[in-house]
This record gives sequence, C-alpha cells and structure tokens, in this order.
Amino acid sequence: MFRTILLAAYLVVAGQVRAKEPKSGPPVGQPPEGAFNIETKKPEDRVKVQVERDSATFEISSKSGIGGAQISSAKDAWPTTVTVRLHLRGLEWVAISGGMHKLTGSVLSHSDNAATLHLSEEGKKGERDAGTSIKTFNSAGKPIKGLPGEGGYFEISLPKALLEGKVKKLNVDWIDFYR
Repeated sequence: MFRTILLAAYLVVAGQVRAKEPKSGPPVGQPPEGAFNIETKKPEDRVKVQVERDSATFEISSKSGIGGAQISSAKDAWPTTVTVRLHLRGLEWVAISGGMHKLTGSVLSHSDNAATLHLSEEGKKGERDAGTSIKTFNSAGKPIKGLPGEGGYFEISLPKALLEGKVKKLNVDWIDFYR
C-alpha cells in the first residue's frame, strides 16, 4: 500500500498524471486538429496557436528576428477575434496581409518608441486607420510603454477588414531592428 502511494506521489510530481481532458473537442487552449495550417519561412521560427471560445492568438517567435509565416484557416470563417503576438525585442516592420487588405506597422527604436499601424486595400490609394494598435507587454504579460525587452512581446488585434470575405490565408512578415 505504501509503495502505491509513493508511486502515485512520484507520478504527480514528475508530471505524469494529468487532469482528464473533456471527451469532446481539443484540450483547452489548443485548436481543433487541422483548424489551422501554419508554415514558416525559416525552420527555426515558431508559431503557437491558443484558442479560447471564438478567438485565436498566434504567438510568433523568431531567433533571427527576420521572418515570415503563412497561416491558413481550414474553416470558412476566422474566429471573431484574431491576435498576433510577436516575441521580438524591437519591431522595425510588420506586415500582415489577407485577401485585398494589408496591415503594416512599426515601433520606433527612439523618440519615445512611437508605434504606427496602417491598413491599405489593393486597388485603392492611400492608407486608412487600422482601427487597432500595436501594444507592448513585458515578459510577465503586463502592458508597458516602450520596447518589450527580453521575453516580452508586441501584440496586434487584427482588424475585421483583414479577415472579411473568403480570406483563407494570412501572410505575416516581420523584422526586428535588433536582429
């Protein structure tokens, strides 16, 4: 009996015993199998997906600081809220395109780290307000002013226009000015 209790305690401490997952659907926070297809331009770049209700967050990390990813939705529609988190120390440039729209932005490495974000539409002159902004968070996930530093990230909630219509694919490209 004592051996069984000791073995059970060891398995819990070693992380071998996990809470039972619900019988239907994916584990909490994980997208359903095949919900998104993600390809990165460089093998060392990573994109993790977190799903909660009708929102998806794509966590992007890039060792080199320059990269890109293509994210495809297997469904006919994207979740209501789609967020991109770029785990970079600086953001010289980011471009996210889907269908006829392209979102571009940057955060300055000087002058109070001002951020810009614009939305453009193919075939139309000029840019318009994106209706969203680039937010910065520290390694603990707390909002901050300035650059995120080691372990922090930039976050962009994608505007609805970027995901409207029959958009099946998003292209995300980035450059970290500290590369």
